[in-house]
Amino acid sequence: MPPRGHPLVRALFKSMREKSVTYKQLSAASGVKISTFKAWRHHNSITPRSIQAALSAVDLRALPVPFLETLPSPLAEKLREIGDKHGIEPPISQLVMLAADAPKMRAGQC
Repeated sequence: MPPRGHPLVRALFKSMREKSVTYKQLSAASGVKISTFKAWRHHNSITPRSIQAALSAVDLRALPVPFLETLPSPLAEKLREIGDKHGIEPPISQLVMLAADAPKMRAGQC
């Protein structure tokens, strides 16, 4: 997967790797063709319905998130600190994905 791929697709493939989910299993659970997933790795645009179905199959969901610059300064600064600590740069969507993905963060150990 190219590093500049769509963040939702990167999150999907990361979750697939962590959970050892195959394309066949993902296709069966989401109703999306295997060829669609493979195309997402390199070029094709995602559709909201397909990516949401695929993300749901690996217990994720797509959520709209605000730009970091539009948040209150104290919150934006805290998110930047968390991002710096974990080596993730804004946009905020990446920070939100990190928070949702890291059990230790949910436990208040960040």
